[in-house]
Amino acid sequence: MKLRILLQKVLGSQEPCSYIYTYLWDLWVQRFREKAVTAMESVKKAQVTGPSQAKPTGRDRREVTREAVDTTAVIVLVKIASRLPGRILDLSLSGCRIRTDERFPVGIYTQVETEFRIAGLPVRLGGVVQAIHDKHTVGIRFLDMSSRKREQVEELIRDIREMRELGTENRD
Repeated sequence: MKLRILLQKVLGSQEPCSYIYTYLWDLWVQRFREKAVTAMESVKKAQVTGPSQAKPTGRDRREVTREAVDTTAVIVLVKIASRLPGRILDLSLSGCRIRTDERFPVGIYTQVETEFRIAGLPVRLGGVVQAIHDKHTVGIRFLDMSSRKREQVEELIRDIREMRELGTENRD
């Protein structure tokens, strides 16, 4: 009760509760604005540094970047020992996307192996069909990569990126 009387003397005719509510509301609005400004700054920073630095959102949840590739590839359907020729479209540490010459005959989660060559080096990686984009294009997720294979794929991706950057610099 003494606090209420003290607050009325300090605040005049205003009710103490309404003053406290107003103060809390102003404090909340100030904090909300600070968070909004921080969020906008991080969005601008992500736009400047590029998509590889931003956290994945929406449909594309990949943690690793993909590099565009255009070379021949073969998908080996492990259970039926069938080989489907095509072209690898992109490559990342976690998988690749391949466009087959013929219609892709099986569904997702089918065990496969992918064979392709990059810079003359043969690559063979096991995985599963993760996505079917259309009748000819499939996404493959690599499984159980040894540390040696992983290092080889990392080096290949690094080489692809460097070749692309050198090609871009030569065009400028």
